[in-house]
Amino acid sequence: MTGEEVWYKFYSNTSGARIRLLNTQFDGVIDLYDETGSLFDDEDMTFLDDKEALNYVGLDTAAWYFVAISNYDSSIGTGTFSSCLQRLNRSYAASVGPKELCSNFKPQWTRANQYMTNFYQLPGYQLTQNAASGQSPLSDPNLNLRFSTTYLTTVNGMYNLTDGAGNPESLQVNGTRQLPVNINAQPNIQVKEGQCCENTLFRETLVHYKPYLCVAIDFDICFTQVDGSNQIIGVPFEVHRGAALTTLGLGFTNPQSLVAGGRYLVEVKPSFSWGDGTYGTQQCIKIIGAALDGSGDLEAEIDENYRSTVESTSSIYPN
Repeated sequence: MTGEEVWYKFYSNTSGARIRLLNTQFDGVIDLYDETGSLFDDEDMTFLDDKEALNYVGLDTAAWYFVAISNYDSSIGTGTFSSCLQRLNRSYAASVGPKELCSNFKPQWTRANQYMTNFYQLPGYQLTQNAASGQSPLSDPNLNLRFSTTYLTTVNGMYNLTDGAGNPESLQVNGTRQLPVNINAQPNIQVKEGQCCENTLFRETLVHYKPYLCVAIDFDICFTQVDGSNQIIGVPFEVHRGAALTTLGLGFTNPQSLVAGGRYLVEVKPSFSWGDGTYGTQQCIKIIGAALDGSGDLEAEIDENYRSTVESTSSIYPN
């Protein structure tokens, strides 16, 4: 190599760098050295009046590095140029603290094309990984994250670059900041308020339980018959939903039917890919019967509702 060199230095705070040589009037070369003068890498992929780009991962942090720009053959002349240094920054968790399992994980944006998040479960440091171009769902089944669990996270940035000749080069800049992510406890699944005992339900009604739980794959619903004072008068039984649906038709017959006019305490338990969850808060429901079964119980219920409505109206409009 011949020709005079122009030297630059930079202080590294990450492990990766991209050095570009632009607008040359000569056959440029890029050399990268450490503080001891050891050559780390060089780049000479193109020829006269063309671009060069040196992409490198493996720098030490808190260290000085030197860049030499030169003409491969000074006999063909000298000229002006411009150069650009881009640090390939490390990523990390953009926010920490308690998170819902049905929320997203956000890496700190660093201009990387993709982010590989590493989750280390405590205790035990079991590693799982997830790759995404931006935010990614914590509920990703490949991660298999759990409720009430703390994870340490690191984020690797994946940079898709090219050299001066346009050839693709992929560089991975590994994150070093370990930040905690605390997954909250399983949400409390229960029958929605509008269907509780102050409202009577037909056996053809779909009972709804909430909130929606994105990682649930099934539900079990336990019914316990009670009297008007919510004292237990029946043996609890469980209905297996058989799907990740947050509704259940009350006209089921297996393992047994609901009794017309009966009151029941209802508990909902989700199931996950790793096992059963926990039952939510008991809620009371009251059953009328089938909408058109013509039963005396239904007629009495409707009559009672009518009387209540008339009495309420009379109290509001006494005249």
